[in-house]
Amino acid sequence: MVQNKLTGKVPNLSRLQNLKRLLLANNQLGSGEADNLNFIFSLFNATNLHRLEVNINNFGCKFPEYIGNLSRNLEYLNLNHNHIFGIIPPGIVILVGLQSLNMQFNQFIGTIPSEIGKLQNLHRLNLDDNSLSGNIPSSLGNLSFLSILALRINYFHGSIPPSLGNCSNLQMLLLSQNNLTGAIPKQVVSISSLSILLDLSQNQLSGFLPTEVANLINLGYLDVSYNLLSSEIPSTLGSCTSLETLHLGNNFFNETSPSSLSFLRGLVELGLASNNLSSEIHMYLESFILLQNLNLPFNNFEGVVPTQGVFTNASAISVVGNRLALMGFGSVYKGVIDGRIVAVKVLTACSTIDYQGHDIKALVYEFMVNGSLEKWLHHNCNEDLSNEEFKKLNLLQRLNIVIDVACALNYLHNQAQSPIVHCNLKPSNILLDKDMTGKLNMVWDERWVKVGDFGLTKFLADHAIDGLFANETSSIGIRETIGYPAPEYGMGCEVSAYGDIYSFGILVLEMFTGKRPTNEMFKDGLSLHSFVKEALRCSVSEISDLTIFKIEGEEEESFIRGEKIVECMSLILEIGVICSLELPRERMDINDAVAKLHFIKDTLLGSEIH
Repeated sequence: MVQNKLTGKVPNLSRLQNLKRLLLANNQLGSGEADNLNFIFSLFNATNLHRLEVNINNFGCKFPEYIGNLSRNLEYLNLNHNHIFGIIPPGIVILVGLQSLNMQFNQFIGTIPSEIGKLQNLHRLNLDDNSLSGNIPSSLGNLSFLSILALRINYFHGSIPPSLGNCSNLQMLLLSQNNLTGAIPKQVVSISSLSILLDLSQNQLSGFLPTEVANLINLGYLDVSYNLLSSEIPSTLGSCTSLETLHLGNNFFNETSPSSLSFLRGLVELGLASNNLSSEIHMYLESFILLQNLNLPFNNFEGVVPTQGVFTNASAISVVGNRLALMGFGSVYKGVIDGRIVAVKVLTACSTIDYQGHDIKALVYEFMVNGSLEKWLHHNCNEDLSNEEFKKLNLLQRLNIVIDVACALNYLHNQAQSPIVHCNLKPSNILLDKDMTGKLNMVWDERWVKVGDFGLTKFLADHAIDGLFANETSSIGIRETIGYPAPEYGMGCEVSAYGDIYSFGILVLEMFTGKRPTNEMFKDGLSLHSFVKEALRCSVSEISDLTIFKIEGEEEESFIRGEKIVECMSLILEIGVICSLELPRERMDINDAVAKLHFIKDTLLGSEIH
């Protein structure tokens, strides 16, 4: 009766005294009533019962304390994927014949009974995704036949019991997403039988990764990410030559031994994000022919990113938040073509042929004499500026610039032949023409504001699905300046239009407050986003760049602080805050941002600013 559409209650089965197997999995039995599992009571006389499977149903009642009265011959008890609640009764350990106990994806609370070590025949114990708490009992180490132990997504705390090292047949150990603390016991990483998976991620484990990890020579998947581990990545990890997936990210690992990972040529995924790793990215990674996903963002890597192997597939690597130079980026030169001054960027991301048949790999831009917005917002006081006063952009000039940038993004995301994500939006990549009139033409190539540095753009094969792009191909990997990339990029998420919108939001906040997102005041949980969000409630004028309010021709200390100006500033900063929200799908659509900015400009032009 497996995989049918049975509903309602299971009837009394007391007459089936010779029953050996009761398989009711994958139905729609149960209704959440208190007596949903009463049929178990009727099975007490079925002394030959060795398999009871009622998993993947709708049983939603308290777990019966009399479960221990079932047949001592019971080998398989599967209750997983229901809504069963209550504690795990100590009486369950009376079922000494149990080989497999699966109760994952329920609502169990309390602790694992310490008597669990009496189930000497247990091969599989799965309690994933419940609300269990307390310490992991050390008596689990008595289960010498145990091959799978899964305790993920609970509230266990305390340390990992070293006694687990006695489980000499363990193949899978899953303890992730708990509140475990302390060091990783060397006994645990010495279990040579671990061959499938060891997952200790998303806890609060500290100390270092023990050198005894060398014993995991048969292990295929190791994840210790999102902990508090520090020190070096042990060179003995190189002995784990069967590894296909290795996640060490979001810890405090520092300098890596050059040879520590070079022997792991079977790797398919390697995650080292958000550590303190430095030096260059090792060239031996180019030769890892099976490597499909390399996640290295937010470290201190320097030098040049390799160009062969996995590095030829930009969608397979992430290196944002390092101090790296990517070859597909190159150098920029000033030149003249047909009497016009141009900027020529030599790179490997595109190619054409010259008159002699030689490859030319370059992009040609119109030369923008006023340089980047970065210099206008944060110019060096030692620069030789021909018109120092002109370098202080007023409110209308900044609003015109931000409208043009929003229109440019709207074009890339929604109007280009293939949707494009810019991936590197920041003030230094916004270029200003000689005509600072604020005129916004409708033709893309005639805009007075240009969005530059398309060496990082991602061309997306499929159109947006609810604003999120998928199935990407790209000219190069991501490398953005700290402060501007969306937070989801640091967690290895795919590039999307949402990331551009986040960067745009930070850009808006920077332009109208005059503060970089990396300002030294932003620490201890305070960010440019939270700083402006809080100020929107009462003190917009106090956080705004005061040069915005100056009227041309008046004394330098004269500023407009009219009600209309504060209203427009509030609306502009609100757009910046919404665009830079942490959750991607809560951010404002760029098309809506364009419409709101045009409304603000119309409102502003109705004021007394000229």
